[in-house]
Amino acid sequence: MLGEDKTKPEGIHIPESLRNYVFAYNGAIYVSKEAEKGSVFANVKNFLFIAKRKGFTRKKTLDAQDFNRMLGKIKASADTSDDQNVTVGAARDLFYDAVKKRASDIHVRVYEHNTQILYRIDGDLEEQKGVFSGKGQVLINSIYGYLADQADSTYQPRKYQDARIGRAEFLPEGVHGIRIASGPHDRGVCMVLRLLYEDTGSLDGSMSHRFESLGYNRFHTRNIMFMRKRPAGIIIISGPTGSGKSTTLKHALESLHKERPELNILTVEDPPEYPMDGVVQMPVTNADSAETRNAAFSSAMRSALRSDPDVIMVGEIRDSESARLAIRAAMTGHQVWTTVHANDAFHIINRMADIMVCPEIPKPINILADSTVLVGLVAQRLLRCLCPHCKRPLLDHQDKVPKDTLSRLSQAVDLEQYGMDIYIKGEGCSECGGRGTYGRSVIAETVVPDPHMLKILREEGVDAGRSYWLKQQGGKTMMSHAVDKITEGIACPVDVESIVGPLTMETVFEDGKLEEGEYEQLAINN
Repeated sequence: MLGEDKTKPEGIHIPESLRNYVFAYNGAIYVSKEAEKGSVFANVKNFLFIAKRKGFTRKKTLDAQDFNRMLGKIKASADTSDDQNVTVGAARDLFYDAVKKRASDIHVRVYEHNTQILYRIDGDLEEQKGVFSGKGQVLINSIYGYLADQADSTYQPRKYQDARIGRAEFLPEGVHGIRIASGPHDRGVCMVLRLLYEDTGSLDGSMSHRFESLGYNRFHTRNIMFMRKRPAGIIIISGPTGSGKSTTLKHALESLHKERPELNILTVEDPPEYPMDGVVQMPVTNADSAETRNAAFSSAMRSALRSDPDVIMVGEIRDSESARLAIRAAMTGHQVWTTVHANDAFHIINRMADIMVCPEIPKPINILADSTVLVGLVAQRLLRCLCPHCKRPLLDHQDKVPKDTLSRLSQAVDLEQYGMDIYIKGEGCSECGGRGTYGRSVIAETVVPDPHMLKILREEGVDAGRSYWLKQQGGKTMMSHAVDKITEGIACPVDVESIVGPLTMETVFEDGKLEEGEYEQLAINN
């Protein structure tokens, strides 16, 4: 029976101190090669002698990874009562339900006496009642032990681990993969599953069409297209987790391939999130720890640099080694696209400098702020879009908006001019599933550094560079872009403040609407 605990069959007892090195299954003793090292070897040898006397005459030695994977699957099967298929089926039902509700993530939070299931839908976490009634720990064990095809080794509740589900038989239609992150919390364990939708990348056509469909405006799109025309240098995209950076990269690289199919475009990702037409995607070999994963990531980057690339995409700058390799690639004639976590476009520079600093590079800003290295900075987030079927006019429902938000809105926007175009979230309808919102749209800021800006960054710092961008280049901040979404009737002022903070008067300096001649002059200066 699958429900039997075959790691402890009748007639054999495995001491607690040896359970990471040996287990019994179907009449055989399995031994990890790790048992051949150190002081545990003598104890394992004694155990094997006892096991042989009890009739366990078959012994199989496995390397550490295979041993841990097999042991994990056996333990998971023991936890699934009589039929593992019941819980595996429940996991698949959970995936299908989440997709039906357009969730981007599933959160499974296991406590001592209950399990909480939440979906992230249009950026908000919503608790789901009645979608799973079994034991949460068994659900997590089954997802990790049976469905995951890329895991550290075996599921360990008290350890932070990553995995991935990529086999089609376990995935709902329209989802090409599920990324898993699991670990302990103060009262139990949790698992977060990111659903990787195929239609996230279903846009086609030119780069400008793709980016404007994502929510970028014409000003942003022209800036990014200009960055892309530079044959070498680094373009860095920032944003919090779940802000759509991977989607932006996908469309940038796919449209570049369609425009210039002669280019060899490579990516280094851990792991690849979305398939990209015409792009060679190099996954990072999975590893058991952050240190080995970082080493594997750096090794994959070196391999990419030896593979005759024209364009390289580095999924994420995660440590000083990957930062230096990306910068080196940009300095040696490659166009490099990558991401970091930073609050806005200019703080990308602070973040990169912080990652890169070391005795060999005491002032990273001198390397970063070089016209042959830094091509462009992009920061983005995602705003919830109002449901077009149930949104309500602001002027008719001002009592539904907090007074302080309304006051700030009146300072940031001319309500006499735009008031009729501004809407707030409705009560929900059948079209939006009762949420009042449907889908999300990018808000962004894009920076094309010119030589004078780079000189300011080196000599005066990030704040001075940002001031130059706003006043001299007509820069458009994420806040300004968000205000545009409000006056276009796309976003609710209350939701905007929850994403980018209190509405401000920063649009006084920059509306981002350069005339054609001014934009061309900006391109010439670069």
